[in-house]
Amino acid sequence: MKSLSKIGSLYKLFKELGFVELFKIIPNLKNEIYKLVFYSILISLLDLLSLSLIGLFIFSIFNGSFEGLFLINFFTKFSFFELLTFFSIFLIVVYFLKAIISYNVLKKIIEFCFKEQTNLRKKYLNIYFSNFDTLKGEEFNYKISSVIEYIKKITENYLIFTLRFVSDFIILISIISFLSIKNTGLTILLASVVLVSFFLYIKFFKQKILHLGQKSNLSYKNLMDKSLFIFGAFKEIKIHNKEKEFIEDFLNESKNYTNAVKSFVSLINLPRYYAEFTFVTFILLVSIFTIKFFGPTEVAYSIIGIYSAAAARLAPLMNNLTQSVSAVWNNRDSVIKVHEFISSKENFVINDTISKYEKNTVKFNYKKINVSKILIRNFYFSYEKKEIYKNLNLEIKRDNLIGLYGDSGSGKTTLINSIIGFLKPQNGKIYVIDDNSARYENFRHNFISYIPQEINLMSDTILKNVTLEFDKDKIDYNKTIKSLEIANALEFVKKLQNGSETILYSNGQNLSGGQKQRIAIARALYNDSQILILDEPFSSLDEKSEELLMKTLHKLKKDKIIIVITHKKKISNYFDQILMVDQNNKTIKKIESFNKN
Repeated sequence: MKSLSKIGSLYKLFKELGFVELFKIIPNLKNEIYKLVFYSILISLLDLLSLSLIGLFIFSIFNGSFEGLFLINFFTKFSFFELLTFFSIFLIVVYFLKAIISYNVLKKIIEFCFKEQTNLRKKYLNIYFSNFDTLKGEEFNYKISSVIEYIKKITENYLIFTLRFVSDFIILISIISFLSIKNTGLTILLASVVLVSFFLYIKFFKQKILHLGQKSNLSYKNLMDKSLFIFGAFKEIKIHNKEKEFIEDFLNESKNYTNAVKSFVSLINLPRYYAEFTFVTFILLVSIFTIKFFGPTEVAYSIIGIYSAAAARLAPLMNNLTQSVSAVWNNRDSVIKVHEFISSKENFVINDTISKYEKNTVKFNYKKINVSKILIRNFYFSYEKKEIYKNLNLEIKRDNLIGLYGDSGSGKTTLINSIIGFLKPQNGKIYVIDDNSARYENFRHNFISYIPQEINLMSDTILKNVTLEFDKDKIDYNKTIKSLEIANALEFVKKLQNGSETILYSNGQNLSGGQKQRIAIARALYNDSQILILDEPFSSLDEKSEELLMKTLHKLKKDKIIIVITHKKKISNYFDQILMVDQNNKTIKKIESFNKN
């Protein structure tokens, strides 16, 4: 029962420090710790060898001979000075080897941690994109913080210091165990100094360090939120003469973040000075008591030498251990947050109700499957207690340009997000049907290109923005030209200084709204999607551009389904079918034209 209680207490400690969550999000950590233990034991052996040799070295200097070595015939032919030189060189070699191995261990720790940083970000993003349910829920700035700041803290601080703690703790225990054989009383005093110093630091600073870690994470998240808003709404801020207020607000949050980090940096460096003071005091006490009991003899000097060397080794170890524990506490909140996301998302089944036909066609090329229509059956959706759709049945057929109308908040976006797969129906089914009447329920996004109201463009070439290809060898240049041409974008692209190799500013700021829209359409065309969905594409277009876009879409509708979310009734004559959200009946009704309704 006692052993079970100890295991339970150890698990509780590991849980409190965040180690349990760390092992779950970084499964490779166990193997790395095994390697680290091996190298730490090797360093410990070199430490013990060097301490033993220092004791013998000092004893022999004061005694004037290396009597112990004369028992070996090989050493009898050497003079005292020659043996002294030999011992000095040997000690230097031992310390040099220990330094080389210690450096390489630290280097391996750092390499492992930065490798896991990449792996953890990859895992996070893979989970994020694995299921549409991960695309909603948490705030956008939290997701950015997780990928950038939290994972950085986990690997560059928490993980590095955890591994350093393991290594330093093994070396500390080895040295204290060795010293206890030499002199139990002095070693107990030394161990007491280490333990008391360590636990006093824990008692006084643990809660503050935990709080500073949580505070820095919250402030960083708020900084991300404020910076995204400032750079996104800088025009409105400037027009309303609110620059000063927003700058002050941002700087106040920045101060909260830097104050939390600054306070932690101060605390984490405190043990360095405390350890130096403590061990100098300890050496002075050792010297006094040793001289008192042994007198000014070679034995006393050798003991003082051994404990001085040990203290010189233990002082930075104690400092490192305290720093490591501080870093673990300070960054524990980041571990918990990333673990919560990964543990709640990684068990998602991407396709939990795949039809028999889909199971056999998952590996097929979806571009070779001809879409016939979108079929919606008995669709029901609500937000909390507000019903949006109730028993909706709808067919949207190929070769049609569809206009989806409705008041703001009526449910247009809900329907589109459900068709794409961003939202799951609370009841009913949505299918993409092919020419062979096969139904695709869980892979609908493979057939769809979505052009949002706010176009997202990379700070990269137009070519890459159209193709979304990072490997130039995979780009079909003829297809790119054709996509730009059909989207009525080729003409203005050719006029740019570097054509399709022109680098766009952040989110395409060196393009007009209409040009950005056409690049987005070219992207959808390059993807060969058979279903195009445009969300309010006219918000940044003038009337001439509107007309040009509608003519382009009308030409594109052959062998495609094109759905346009809009509130502009004057362009309704371009649509083959008009769908109107009927909020009263919680459904979609088809109308011929607005003139008749």
